[in-house]
Amino acid sequence: MVRIKTNARIGILGNPSDIYNGVVISSTIKDLFVKGEVIKAEKNLFLTNNEQNENFNNLVGSSLILLNQKGFSIENFSFKIETNIPIQGGLSGSTAIIVNLFKGLNNLFSLNLNLRTIAHYTRLVEHEIIGNTAGPQDCFIDTFGGVKYMDFSSDDFRNYIIEDLDIKDIPFYIGVRSKNISSGDIHRFPFLAYPTNSSLIKIVNKIRNCAIKGKEAIINKDLKLIGKLMNENQKLTQTYGRYGNPTENVILQREIDQEILNFCNINNIIGAKLGGSSGSLIILSEEKPNFLLDFILSEKLQKKLKNFDTNPSENQIFQVLKLVPAKKY
Repeated sequence: MVRIKTNARIGILGNPSDIYNGVVISSTIKDLFVKGEVIKAEKNLFLTNNEQNENFNNLVGSSLILLNQKGFSIENFSFKIETNIPIQGGLSGSTAIIVNLFKGLNNLFSLNLNLRTIAHYTRLVEHEIIGNTAGPQDCFIDTFGGVKYMDFSSDDFRNYIIEDLDIKDIPFYIGVRSKNISSGDIHRFPFLAYPTNSSLIKIVNKIRNCAIKGKEAIINKDLKLIGKLMNENQKLTQTYGRYGNPTENVILQREIDQEILNFCNINNIIGAKLGGSSGSLIILSEEKPNFLLDFILSEKLQKKLKNFDTNPSENQIFQVLKLVPAKKY
């Protein structure tokens, strides 16, 4: 039997430039995770929180297709997970499951995969088999853990620059909000427009530079500059999201995200931005931003959230966490 723990992630700076061979700074989240158990069995059995789940089975099945394509013949096994990562919270919950599975199978069947290969295989599952529009950020930070500065400008994943960063004493918080539009739906439209749109290319390059400048700002614990770069990153991301004829639901999601961020900005925070494609936020603030929960649960915002869920206050997850990185591997 093999037991593996894989943590959720939050994008601090640079996302979504990783989709376009960019640069990001990301952290795993100690308090949000997938705990997996892999064991050889007479027949395959896949359970999430002790239940059968179609989406979970699809993730596992897609991962096994990839391993088969790579020449691995996997015997029957049982894969059971428990997870507290909110569904569609913009925290890489699906990626964490695939990474967890690959690490478990790697140990159980002695596949001899290193961390870079596990991360790369996870990206192939998401991008080529499932068909999501996503960059390598989630796959690599979920695999490596800790807090990382990651440069994906190389065409070869073995040459990606992955460096540790220390965010101790930097007061980052996470505003968690579940059941948002999937990252693939958010990024699909700009992704299609990107190759031939010079304005969009410039925007993505500016987002990339936020992470490059942010590296030194984090090393120097320059809170003012970190906050400025977070706000700039978010402003650019909002402009980025308008390209490629997005659907009404994507536009509405962006409006809700921005309304929450605007509320943060009038409540004396240092910086705030989306931590992923939508939903959850990364917030830099000297005090815990508990005001965020009151605003999300307000009648005004709940009315808008009902476009995605008839009872958002009952079914969605809202919480504010201090960002404590999970350990690196």
